Amino acid sequence: MKYLRAIFKDGFLLLAAFFILLPTGFKLLWGMEGQVFVAQPLANDPHFDHTVLYMVSHTIDGATAVILNRPYPLEKKNSIPSFVARRKIPVFWGGPVQDETAIFVLEWQHSQSPKVMSLESMLAQDIDILDEIEKSPDRYRVLIGCARWQALQYEMERISDIWVSGIKNSIIFPVIFSAPALDGRDIWLKALEDSDFYKGKPIKGKITA
Repeated sequence: MKYLRAIFKDGFLLLAAFFILLPTGFKLLWGMEGQVFVAQPLANDPHFDHTVLYMVSHTIDGATAVILNRPYPLEKKNSIPSFVARRKIPVFWGGPVQDETAIFVLEWQHSQSPKVMSLESMLAQDIDILDEIEKSPDRYRVLIGCARWQALQYEMERISDIWVSGIKNSIIFPVIFSAPALDGRDIWLKALEDSDFYKGKPIKGKITA
C-alpha cells in the first residue's frame, strides 16, 4: 500500500510539474509574437533573402509576419488601390501571401510596442487615418501582403537556423523609421549585428547579392 501511495504521490508531483512548466514550453515554441526576426545570410528563398520581419501572430496553429524592409515591387504598383497610390505614402512589400490585396499598417512609437492592423480595420475606426499616415512616416508603415507558416512550419525552420531572433525592438525600429537613407539590406545587416546570435561575432555568408 505504501508503495502505491509513493507511486501516486510521485505521479501527482510529475503531473503538477508538467502543468507548471507548460506555459514556459508554449512560450519557447510559440512566443515570437511581437518580436523581430531576420533571415540568415545563407537563406535560399528569394522571398526572404535579406529580410527583416515582424511577427504579428504566433500560435500552435501557425504564424503570420510582415516583411519590414522591402519596397513594394514596381511591377505590382498597379495593384495599389488608387486611394493609397494618389497619396505620398511609401508602400512596402509585406510578403508573398495576398501581396496584391491584403493591406496592413504597422504603427510604432517610442517606448510602445509595435502593432499591426489591416488598413480596412483602421479605416473603420477612423475614416481620416490615411491623412495621419501620410503626415507621420516616422510612425506608420503601409505594407501589402504578408508571410504565413502552417502549424510547426516556422518552428522547424527556426530549429534549422533559417531565422535569427533575439533582436531588440527598441534598437531596430528607430533604425527602420529614422534612417530613410538606409536601404533594405543595410537594415537587415544592422538587425543581424544587433541580434543575440551574431553580436560580437563575424557574419559569414551572403552579405551582398
